[in-house]
Amino acid sequence: MNPWLHPQGPESSRTYWLRRGLAVVVALVVLALAVRVVDVIAGRGDSSATIRANAPVSSATTASRSATRTSATASGAEPTTSAASVSPAAARSSTPGPAGTSASPSAKPTSQPTPTNPTPIRPTCSVDDLRVALAGARQVKSGATTTYRIRVVNTSEADCAVPLAGQPITLAITSGTDKIWTTADCATWGPHGTLRIKAGAERVFPITWTTQRSSSGCSLVKQQLRGGTYWAKATLGSQSASYRTVLYLG
Repeated sequence: MNPWLHPQGPESSRTYWLRRGLAVVVALVVLALAVRVVDVIAGRGDSSATIRANAPVSSATTASRSATRTSATASGAEPTTSAASVSPAAARSSTPGPAGTSASPSAKPTSQPTPTNPTPIRPTCSVDDLRVALAGARQVKSGATTTYRIRVVNTSEADCAVPLAGQPITLAITSGTDKIWTTADCATWGPHGTLRIKAGAERVFPITWTTQRSSSGCSLVKQQLRGGTYWAKATLGSQSASYRTVLYLG
């Protein structure tokens, strides 16, 4: 009978197997510790070799730089500056300018005037560029006064002027074919002088009607008008606008 497979002795077989297993575990632990120790020793040796290999290079470099500085100081020469450490401003200032000129670091570029496109001005407005509008009260009591507002708009892209002596702004009140009242009978009743108007702008002129008839020479007829529908019409050259007003008896 094989004593390794079938242990013999005063104790049981189980006891012998436990002892054998414990011996195997202890042997494996010892082996693992031995391998670890060898790895640690080998790693320290590599690190020491690396430090020793690098030390001469660092010392040689330091000694070379010290010798360079000592030599430069002894000869009275200023230490040179590498091209990489030169600032962009110094590089620009040292760049030569065109022939016959010298670049100045403190010189500043002169500011150029900004071009402007002023609005054109025409001495006289074209009537075709003007638009006329009219507004006022829809109902007025007979014998009272009412105010109309004439609005003139410059639709062109240029400032201009309208000499109203040659092209007057007129307001006329009619009832059918019957002319009732007009600013043409009196120059002071309507706008006069010169109308100056900017491009795209408008001017508003209020004109008051006393709900009476008028005649040339700034005359007014005191007779009260009858109730009914009356039309107001504003005119500037070939441009005109109309507005309806109803007079009622009070």
